[in-house]
Amino acid sequence: MRQMAQDIGINTLTVNKTYALLKQEGYIEIDRRHGAKVSPKADRSGEFREKMESELEMLVIESAIKGIGKDDFLQYCASLFNRLQLQPAGGGAC
Repeated sequence: MRQMAQDIGINTLTVNKTYALLKQEGYIEIDRRHGAKVSPKADRSGEFREKMESELEMLVIESAIKGIGKDDFLQYCASLFNRLQLQPAGGGAC
């Protein structure tokens, strides 16, 4: 953690808090002998999906109020995925 903080020029406590949050959220597993690794476990609780749906619902409503239609909204989402070069886990279609 010290090396990462030094490499990117931030406080060690910031890196430590970030690792703790990533572990708490289930994104990484930390082993003192082997360091941190990306967690292979999928979110089986559905908690993330519920959060995502709730946040997307608000964005869709706000977009509709601002005059953005379904096709434009979906095109923007696809464009954003492409720009960020994201792929859904498992390679499924969005």
